[in-house]
Amino acid sequence: MHYIIAGASGLVGQALLRELQQHSQDSSDHHPDAADLKITLLSRSEAKLNKLKSRFADLTAQGFTYRQLQEIIKKTPAPAPDNPHPVLDLNGAVFINLAGESIAKKRLGNARLQELLSSRLAVINLCQELIKAGCGTPALFVQAGSLSILRDDDIEQDGSETAGHAIAGILKQLEAAVRELPCPALILRLPIVLSENALFCRLLRTLPPIALLDGSNYLPAASVRDCARALLFSAEHHLTGAINVSPPSYFTARALLKAAAGEHRLLPPMPVLRLMLRLAALFDLRALLLLENKKVRAQRLTGLGFKFEHLTLEACLSSH
Repeated sequence: MHYIIAGASGLVGQALLRELQQHSQDSSDHHPDAADLKITLLSRSEAKLNKLKSRFADLTAQGFTYRQLQEIIKKTPAPAPDNPHPVLDLNGAVFINLAGESIAKKRLGNARLQELLSSRLAVINLCQELIKAGCGTPALFVQAGSLSILRDDDIEQDGSETAGHAIAGILKQLEAAVRELPCPALILRLPIVLSENALFCRLLRTLPPIALLDGSNYLPAASVRDCARALLFSAEHHLTGAINVSPPSYFTARALLKAAAGEHRLLPPMPVLRLMLRLAALFDLRALLLLENKKVRAQRLTGLGFKFEHLTLEACLSSH
């Protein structure tokens, strides 16, 4: 299997590489002569590629390849029916797009929303251009990300329509672009990704502790390892369409914020009402994510036998 991964330096990307590392080790143990795993990592940053080379040195020794996106974009030829020397061979590959600006990194306004969208569309558009240039057709294109905002229903099923607010607007454009690709495509709707290293959790630990008094609304969240495992499982089963990733445990906003922030010994929690979050959303759209209220069910994944390993907030937050 050939995996082409854009954005592997992020939280989910590195967790995915660890899963592939384990997969490679297990394959070698059972089939010493097997060499069926091929991985190409794409990034705009040479520094990030070098860090990945160092961190996953044993995988590099097994034939990992590292490519800068700018180099591929520059060398992509004009459209042609077949290219005997493709700049990037897509034939039969699973192309995974985890690239894009982080929603947790900066205040989210309308201009920032467009940055989030364009940074994700860049890889989708590149895949489209490579196919047109005769570089082959992927067996599957996977768009995965935690910008998945669904409608405010009690139980969300796989393939549910996205909501109507500002963040969901860019998702509709993103998902529409994925569906236009001339190859099988999967939209993996990740929830809030939890880990001790998640930017969301690190940010909360730097702020004064808050107690969301009326935070009984449910927020979809999963451990970073379960997200990576679900991605790999979906790719191996060649799932298509839009599917959910969410454990069969439902977390309230109050419990999630308290657990993610950790212990603040010096400061007592500051009481906050959801109304304050609505007001905060006028300045920073990220507050909208904490106002959702839904129980998301990963019906297709679990129906095929996928099992979530981390079912409590404590287990999710200790994953890596």
